[in-house]
Amino acid sequence: MAVNPASTLAYVTDGTGNVTVIDTATDTITVGNAPTGVTVNPSGTDGYVTNQSDNTVSVLDLTATPPAATITVPVGASPNYVAVDPSGASAYVTDGGDAAVTVLERCRCRTPVSTGRSAGSASTSPSSG
Repeated sequence: MAVNPASTLAYVTDGTGNVTVIDTATDTITVGNAPTGVTVNPSGTDGYVTNQSDNTVSVLDLTATPPAATITVPVGASPNYVAVDPSGASAYVTDGGDAAVTVLERCRCRTPVSTGRSAGSASTSPSSG
C-alpha cells in the first residue's frame, strides 16, 4: 500500500493485476483516539479497532452502507492489537499498559488476563476440535 503525500489517495495492490484506489478523505469511519490496531471477524461482518488513548475498542458494523462504528467497549490500558478467533465468537485485545489481554465475547468485555509483560501483538489459530 502507498499513500500519495500530495493528495488523499491511497493505492493498494491485490495480487491479481489490479490496484485499488481509496480516497482517504471520504472513505473513513470515526473511531476513538489514537487508533492503532484493526482486524475483521472471519465472516466479514464486524471490525474491531483498538483506540490506544481512550483505552477502548470500537466495534464496526461492516454490513452497513457506509460501514460505521456501532459500539465502543472499554478495555485495559493502551490497547495495541486485536485478534478474532476463527469462530468469530471472541476477540482478544492486547493491553500494553496493563500487561494483559482483554477478551471480548460478542462485544461484552471480560476481566483482563495478566500476561506478566507488555502484550505487544495478537493472533489466533484455527481450532483443532
